[in-house]
Amino acid sequence: QLCQARKEKLDLTIKHNQELSSCECQIVKLRLEVEKGEAIRQSLEYELVVARKDARLKICAAEEQLSEAKTKLVELQ
Repeated sequence: QLCQARKEKLDLTIKHNQELSSCECQIVKLRLEVEKGEAIRQSLEYELVVARKDARLKICAAEEQLSEAKTKLVELQ
């Protein structure tokens, strides 16, 4: 009976270790997904900054063209 109890304890230990290993594997996969998501977020944030800067430059250029057009219009009147 002592032998049976030891076998059951060993079986439970093996099962526990397998479950623990599976959980650790899932944690590693989830951490990788989080890191990948963070890298994507940073990349998108950078692209947004670049797009906003480009938009500001285009707005300034358009405002300058509008100002020049208004000046020419006044000159023609």
